[in-house]
Amino acid sequence: MTLSTEYANLPSSSNQERGAEMIEYILSDIICREFEKIGGKGQRNEKSPKMMHVGFDFNTKDEDQYEVHHMYIYAPDNYVYVAVQEERIDENGKRIVGEMKILSYHDSCWRDAIRDFIFANRNNICVLKGIDTFFDWYDVLDIRLEEAEYLSDLNSFRHDCDNKDKEYTEPNPFDERGIWAGKM
Repeated sequence: MTLSTEYANLPSSSNQERGAEMIEYILSDIICREFEKIGGKGQRNEKSPKMMHVGFDFNTKDEDQYEVHHMYIYAPDNYVYVAVQEERIDENGKRIVGEMKILSYHDSCWRDAIRDFIFANRNNICVLKGIDTFFDWYDVLDIRLEEAEYLSDLNSFRHDCDNKDKEYTEPNPFDERGIWAGKM
């Protein structure tokens, strides 16, 4: 049986699921390749360290007006941070910024974290966008020292067994970024 015959005999919903999985894989691969092109690993030693930002517009929950999940990708050395943070506007027009979550800090599994995020949220993702750009789907941002330190501290905190049930409460400098930061 050839591969095409094998797929042809699957129920149509399986074919649709395989197609969706392929698109999600392609999207995550494009994001990873763009990150590697725009700066990639070893940013700590650069004069102006860069990170990649991709904004994933989501279908809104309840009465919210808007919801975006910001993905930041940064590699100070060989390991790559993949972190996400929710930003939304509630029904009253109030900006709400969620906690930063590190999906990965690894030399190779960071690609899986991006793919897993896209796959887990595939039914909610509407549009990809940058912070300050209208037509671009990602941004190349200078990472500030306090942002790099925050990612490092947050990563250390989440791996400390004594912090298993604790919330990281340090001020998040990434809260100053976002679609509506300083505009509301």
